[in-house]
Amino acid sequence: MNNLKFVIVLLSLLVFSCDTSLEEEVFDEVASNNFFRSDGDAITAVNSIYSRMRGAGNSEWGLFVFGNESLFNHAELVTDEVFTTWAITFPAGPFGVLENFIFIPNSGSGFFFFFSDLYEGVNLANVVIENVTDNPNVSEEIRDRVLGEAYFGRALFYYHLFSLYGNIPLILESSSDPFLLPSQAPQADVINSIVSDFTRASELLPQFHSGPDYGRFTSGAALALLSRFYLNQKMWSEAAETARQVLGMYSLSEQYSDIFDVDNAGNPEIILSLPCINQALLGNTFLAATAEPDFIASSWGGTRIRQAFYETFDPSDIRRELLVKEYEAFDGSIKTVNNGAMIMKYGFDEGHNGPWAGNDIVLLRYAEVLLTLAEALNELNGPNQESIDLINQLRTRAFPGDSDKLIQLAEFNTKEALRDYILQERGWELYAEGYRREDLIRHGKLIERARERGLAAQHFHVLYPIHQSEIDRNPNLIQNPGYD
Repeated sequence: MNNLKFVIVLLSLLVFSCDTSLEEEVFDEVASNNFFRSDGDAITAVNSIYSRMRGAGNSEWGLFVFGNESLFNHAELVTDEVFTTWAITFPAGPFGVLENFIFIPNSGSGFFFFFSDLYEGVNLANVVIENVTDNPNVSEEIRDRVLGEAYFGRALFYYHLFSLYGNIPLILESSSDPFLLPSQAPQADVINSIVSDFTRASELLPQFHSGPDYGRFTSGAALALLSRFYLNQKMWSEAAETARQVLGMYSLSEQYSDIFDVDNAGNPEIILSLPCINQALLGNTFLAATAEPDFIASSWGGTRIRQAFYETFDPSDIRRELLVKEYEAFDGSIKTVNNGAMIMKYGFDEGHNGPWAGNDIVLLRYAEVLLTLAEALNELNGPNQESIDLINQLRTRAFPGDSDKLIQLAEFNTKEALRDYILQERGWELYAEGYRREDLIRHGKLIERARERGLAAQHFHVLYPIHQSEIDRNPNLIQNPGYD
């Protein structure tokens, strides 16, 4: 906003290092004409994008963490992977609405602020881009990095807006005009903007960050997310080409469980994470959301892997070991989870503060890039040895010392056969990490799998409705088909 007054909530020592002690520092209303006068101002402004990811604004628990109104729930609860027992007793609540495909334009908690919260992130990025570009008060080094982070942030928010809603406005300038009521843009324009922003971010950002800057956006993260975006648009050549640029930047973790352990900061497989410490609103609550309260103190239980999905695993697959069916309760009794399995992917933090743990939240990792490349190559060329070799890198880790578990090219006679297998492998490798909805949509199976569970899912449910409150505020918005 050219004459914007905005509130930036900055963590004085940002959560870019999982063992940093944090105190919240609130910057009061700051007009852009007396801000952006130093490197520090530019960094403070771009930090607001990270704050928006964590939990500023209407979604108190954060878009990229595990509260009711989160990307995780929108990406997983509609799929064949994850459900929550909380929805059984409250089917019209925020979880049940998703699981039962009964989301409507005036759905309550869990939908109300999601659209606008993502656009608030877009506006924060627009403010930074407008005020840092060609700003002589900011050094070239900081200017390039901050702009790269802002382009990445804008592309990240638009990536999810486009994935969730499809038909969205494309706002590339900030504005405080209450009469500005944007219409939806052609989808091709949104796609081109996301590609352009991720590309610019990859050119401006460093390959890695360390020390206090750990957790910031990087060129590798921009390329990895761009390759997945291309994959979801079925732009196979572009997906393969971009994924190849990431090869060698990272490496697979020797142990699968180490990726999610309490000391996972700096794990060689993690491309992008949301750093956490075991403090309220700054920690990782995934374990608390899945563990039964008589298994791990201060847990709520509820978020689980579906039983049918659990049964697709080979029993000797080490990835299944992080799905717990049987556990020892506090009273020493052995209990069985009869309905699905607890998702114990994130390791136990002995220093957890109630539900808040210090495991960094994994947003992007190298294994997904390998699977993206394998899928794109199959779509381009049909079954091929390179795709097989990429998948087998993951299966070698999943079945240590057992070469019989590696797949062979001769097992796949058609593109369709390998395509179906890659979808399975993505599920086994990436379960409960927020990929499944997009994967099922790309493979044309989201609605099919929902109907197999006995739900009255319709084809228009591949997109969510724009909340009615947004339509009421902006009559230029047109509701997605099927939700009229």
